[in-house]
Amino acid sequence: MKNYVLAICLLLFIPCVCFSQGTVYSLAIDRGHSGDVYTSTYLGGFWKGDENLSSWQERNNGLSSRQPVHSFTILCAAMAPSNGNILYVGTTEGVYRSINGGQTWADTEFTDDSVTNLSFGRTTSSIYIGTIHNDIIKRDLYH
Repeated sequence: MKNYVLAICLLLFIPCVCFSQGTVYSLAIDRGHSGDVYTSTYLGGFWKGDENLSSWQERNNGLSSRQPVHSFTILCAAMAPSNGNILYVGTTEGVYRSINGGQTWADTEFTDDSVTNLSFGRTTSSIYIGTIHNDIIKRDLYH
């Protein structure tokens, strides 16, 4: 039911912008500073858009050390609440981290499993990772 309500809210109140880079799997919005929008896509990589959704930049440098970036899926994304430049993405290969707004990425080696959900704890000192195999993993972070 929640998904249907969210979809209806999105249809009624937010202007639609056609995004041709693949099915959108997640959104992260920098609420603290720029208003930039980050999105992950099915077989399309990771993208940064401006607040008006009028300009998009591909942000895949360092994602996927095992296969071409357009061969795997980024299933979820999370932005550190205290710093919009710190991003984590969950992929079919595990978790990747960026400390510069997605310009470059590094494998965190938290898991090799497909990651379906990411969420920060009460503070940005830990992150929770949900995997395709029903695991929930908590990892301490040191920025």
